[in-house]
Amino acid sequence: MDREDPYEPPEDNPYDPTTNTYSQLPRLNEEIRLVRKDIQKTKKPNRLKGGTGQMDPETAYDGFVDAILPSTGKKETTQEQLDTYGHALMPGFYRGAHARGKEPPDDGTAHFFIVNGMTGPPGDHWHGVYREPGKPDLVYDSYGRGTRGFEGRGTERDAEQSKSGWDKDTCGPRCLAWGLVARHYGQRAHEV
Repeated sequence: MDREDPYEPPEDNPYDPTTNTYSQLPRLNEEIRLVRKDIQKTKKPNRLKGGTGQMDPETAYDGFVDAILPSTGKKETTQEQLDTYGHALMPGFYRGAHARGKEPPDDGTAHFFIVNGMTGPPGDHWHGVYREPGKPDLVYDSYGRGTRGFEGRGTERDAEQSKSGWDKDTCGPRCLAWGLVARHYGQRAHEV
């Protein structure tokens, strides 16, 4: 049984293709800032409870998803939409959304990009790729299926998204959330 979609975007968040923007980007940036602040707060050890105090990457991912999905909603996302959000949320770190085989070249810096499983339209499923100098690419698939033929190593093989149900088309926004995790945690993003 599908649960009701808690991430339906507000009606006042229209995508304007002429300017490639969303009216909710300022609100989204504020939500992301709050999640980042929570990450920073929890990086300090909590001596009273005896723990490390570090927020784990999975919890950070959930926070980023909860911040992003209300703006993007549950509908399929296009390359242009992902690029608008990605460049706004991760300037300099995000290197775009691409068709398979058209990924950006490795320039020796840590960065993140999104790639579709197909080489051209209409596309089938978005994947996130994190590159870090001297390490194999880290590939994220929200269905938890490993690298799916991409070079590198995959994240945990647990699905964050269902193939049917209210969240079946949320792979693009989930890749953005995972990219934010990779930006904060580096190779520990494999824990998502």
